[in-house]
Amino acid sequence: MSVTILIVDDEPDLREILRLQLEKKGYQILEAGNGSATRKIVKTERPDLVLLDLRLPDEEGISILSWLRAEYSAIETIIISGTGSIGKAVKCVKLGAFDYLEKPVDADRLRITGSGDVPLNSDEDLALSIHGEGDLLHVLTEMDGFDQKTNVIVIAATNRPDVLDAALLRPGRFDRRVFIDKPDLIARRQILDVHAKGKKIARGVRLEEVAKQTVGFTGADLENVMNEAAIFAARRAAKALNQKDVIDAVEKVTLGPEKRSRKLTEHEKKITAYHELGHAVVGHLCKFSDPLHKISIISRGSTLGVTWFLPQEDSYTTAKSKFLDEVCGLLGGRSAEELVFGEITTGASNDIERASQIVRHMATKYGMGPEGLGTVAYGETQGVGFMGIEPHISRNYSEETARIIDDFVRDTLDIQLKRAMGMLKKHEKKLHALAKVLLKQESMTVEEFKEIFEEKKKREKALEKVAE
Repeated sequence: MSVTILIVDDEPDLREILRLQLEKKGYQILEAGNGSATRKIVKTERPDLVLLDLRLPDEEGISILSWLRAEYSAIETIIISGTGSIGKAVKCVKLGAFDYLEKPVDADRLRITGSGDVPLNSDEDLALSIHGEGDLLHVLTEMDGFDQKTNVIVIAATNRPDVLDAALLRPGRFDRRVFIDKPDLIARRQILDVHAKGKKIARGVRLEEVAKQTVGFTGADLENVMNEAAIFAARRAAKALNQKDVIDAVEKVTLGPEKRSRKLTEHEKKITAYHELGHAVVGHLCKFSDPLHKISIISRGSTLGVTWFLPQEDSYTTAKSKFLDEVCGLLGGRSAEELVFGEITTGASNDIERASQIVRHMATKYGMGPEGLGTVAYGETQGVGFMGIEPHISRNYSEETARIIDDFVRDTLDIQLKRAMGMLKKHEKKLHALAKVLLKQESMTVEEFKEIFEEKKKREKALEKVAE
């Protein structure tokens, strides 16, 4: 039995393309370019399916859709193009055609228009703002017109709630908010399952282990991990991706791609090895530090090497002791350079910056400073952080308080630097043994690190002798 399809579009070229494609599949094709022709064909020919372009002039597309649903509900109707405006989009939703709609709202326009205090930087921004203002008013007007019998829910998303216009957030409009936080362990496992579908995965791949290693990852990050793992498998010409592909993908997403083309001098390579091992040894010895995961002196991004610590579980609070151990670990690299080479390099600049920021926040945000500061928050935050940029903090305290904060930051860093140096001096022989292996193989797992640092082999041999 032949299926008859009616194409309704005012552009002959588009009708021709669709007709040729559908005729090849054996369908009988009818065409109409306006509302009157459509009604005439539907009444006489009774097609099985109507492909409707909603962008017909004078809202004829909406009129045809409404007529078809009222008079010929047995005829299936599929929308083959966008709505052209917010008003048409809402009308389509009310008619029940929302399954076939393309994006009815330009998100960029609403981003500009919905902001109460974002400056316009160009004539193009102004044009978008004027155009988008009409779209926004359409949305708000239609929302105000919804009644209890209208089964329509309007959902919007933003990553800048701080700059939204108050008109958007009034009762009856976008007055219910759902905060989407980064996924926890269970959610990460489920997200990985979603993105693993359609990919050939070898036996033995443990996605639950990957979920544990991706604390702080967003859904997009996890999708990227699985895509990168598939790329690694394809490069090996493998039929399925394995656990190593997934772990390598996690490292690439977290730390950046390896830059083996960057050639360091032997002296620079040696400094980098000791620097990273300084982080590793001190972090491993600090009781409240996150567990060590991997050490590498292969360049990634702008870094010459990396020491990777991984938290064992999701955590939502941080104790003062953990902050201090983290600062001590950050200063371990600089301490190792000074201990071994008798001088320091610029390699510790980012470590010092991060350590200083942690201690300063301890004093100004968390009430973990000296007694002279008390349990007070210092500095007034303007706005919120966005795209990794810290919000501006205005100073609301005296020069005397500023001096106390600066003294606390300096004294705390000095104490933790001496603490790190003391640990490294105590284990200097092990530090040299670790550096010898790291320089040879360029990367080191936590198991290899512990084998050397904790002298497992010697201990095992001693136990064997005792047993004999």
